Amino acid sequence: GSEMCIRDRVKTFDQALNYGKSMHQADLLKAQARCYETLGKKEDAIRSYEKLISVFPNSEHSRFAQTKKADLK
Repeated sequence: GSEMCIRDRVKTFDQALNYGKSMHQADLLKAQARCYETLGKKEDAIRSYEKLISVFPNSEHSRFAQTKKADLK
């Protein structure tokens, strides 16, 4: 079902993120975090947002992630 599809997406995001920092990494991390949220995996979502904050500090992506992370706590 759709949960399996979301789990497959998370795996794909993990693989893509292993290729290193790119301009798409922020979008991948945001999408991964949203998938974790959909699956009810709050801690995993928070970790994805924390990585986004650390890789892209002082950016619009970081501000977005900080807001989302605060909403999850």
